[in-house]
Order: sequence, then C-alpha cells, then structure tokens
Amino acid sequence: MQRLNTRIVGLIVATASLGAIIGIGLPWVDEYFELRRDMAEFDKMEVELTAIRHRGLRLAKMERELNEQLKSLNDRSVIPDNRSDVRERLVEIVRQGGGRIRSLEVHTGNKRSWATVNDDPTAEVMPEFARMSPYDLHSHDVDLRADGSLEAIEKILTAIGGQRWYMTTRTMNVLPTMKPEAPVALELRFTVFGLLARPDEPDEDVARRPTQQTRQLLLH
Repeated sequence: MQRLNTRIVGLIVATASLGAIIGIGLPWVDEYFELRRDMAEFDKMEVELTAIRHRGLRLAKMERELNEQLKSLNDRSVIPDNRSDVRERLVEIVRQGGGRIRSLEVHTGNKRSWATVNDDPTAEVMPEFARMSPYDLHSHDVDLRADGSLEAIEKILTAIGGQRWYMTTRTMNVLPTMKPEAPVALELRFTVFGLLARPDEPDEDVARRPTQQTRQLLLH
C-alpha cells in the first residue's frame, strides 16, 4: 500500500514537473519562433536597406555626372553675361601667340527659342512644328583681325579652337601683308553660341492687375 502511495506521489510530482516544464517551455518555444520570424524580417529589411544604399550611391553618382555635364555646358556656352570674357580671352590668345590685334569686335548678339530636338544653332528660327524647350539660344558674332608671323597665326587659330566654345566659323582668310615685321594677316569671323534657361513669365492676371500707385494715378 505504501509502495502504491509512493508511486502515486511520484506520478503526481512528475506530472506537476512536466506541467511546469511545459508551462515554462511553451513561451520559450513561442519566443523562439517569434525570434526566428523577427530575424527573417530583419534579414529582409537589411537586404532592402542595402538596396536603398546602393540605389542612393547610384543616384549620387548620376547627380555628380549630371553636375559635371552641366558645368561643361555652362563653361562652353557664351551668353550675354560672359560675352566680355570672350573678348578678354581672345586678346590674351593673340598676345601669347606672338601676334598683334588689328581689330576685335564681339557683337551684342541675337536670341531665339531653342527646340527640344533637331534644332540647328546656325538657323535663324526653330524648325517648323518643333516643340519649344525651356531654353533660349544666344548667338554672338565675333570679328577678329590680327597679324604676325605664320607661326603666330597658326598658334592663334589652334588656341581659339582649343577653347571648346560652342562655335562655328563663318569666314577665314589668311593673307600676306608684305610687311617684314608681320608678314601674315588673319581675318576671322565666327559665331559663338550658348543656351540659357528662359525666365518664368509673370502670370497674366498678375501682370494686368494694377499696382497701388497705378490705381492712385487712375483715381486722380
């Protein structure tokens, strides 16, 4: 009888112990599966974050390349604001080449709208039926007359070509002068171009709206 009671007590203790283990262990099992699920989500987010970082690096690289291209465009463009720089540079080119300027004129220039595609900077107007871009084309004619030795004239022409301005040659004549100190004369006419963003046009309603001063004048 005592042995039976001992078995019953042992069974009760074992059952209670098993229940305690299950009671404690089940939350651990739940936490394990939850941890594994969270780790899977973490890995997924890590992959997405890495992809975003790589995309950010690519975007930053694209931005740098676009900025470099834009800077190159600005450096090569001749617009009214930097027209005087062309004159100063030409004076320096002729002087460094060993020549002498006879005359130099950078004209005021013309402006027209620039088409989005298939436009020709040497044309006076945009192509027919072309779509207008948000840029204006500025063109300035340049007339340069200089003389010097043949070597000096060659240096001058090479240096002008090396400026990388957007330009086209209109006329060029290299003539003898019969002067020992400057046996060769250069007569060069070319056009430089530049693109400049068109300023926003004021709203028509605002433009038509009279100012306070105008209203006072109208009232009086």
